[in-house]
Amino acid sequence: MTAGGRVDWLAAAGGGVALSSAAGYVGLMRSQGDVPAGWFLSLLVAGGALALYAARTRAVRRRAALLGAGGLLVVSGLLGIASIGAPILVAGLLCLVAARPRAASHT
Repeated sequence: MTAGGRVDWLAAAGGGVALSSAAGYVGLMRSQGDVPAGWFLSLLVAGGALALYAARTRAVRRRAALLGAGGLLVVSGLLGIASIGAPILVAGLLCLVAARPRAASHT
């Protein structure tokens, strides 16, 4: 990223997986002639958006956004574990790992 910020690739990957899963979920449901559950899709999109927001290391309330994204995505992954939950669960875990406190670097 430009304009004074580094990218946390764990958070970016979690957000990307979440949003890709949301798109895949919509495609899967439509291919089966069904309508995606709006609440489930909302959880995926909100989790992905929070993760991508927090991928910028200087984002305001970054850790809170990552914890929120991780929580939403882990719950979504567990709810969908029988079908598309595994990648969503991984996305949530990536966000939770990215939220861990880090020691200050002296570089």
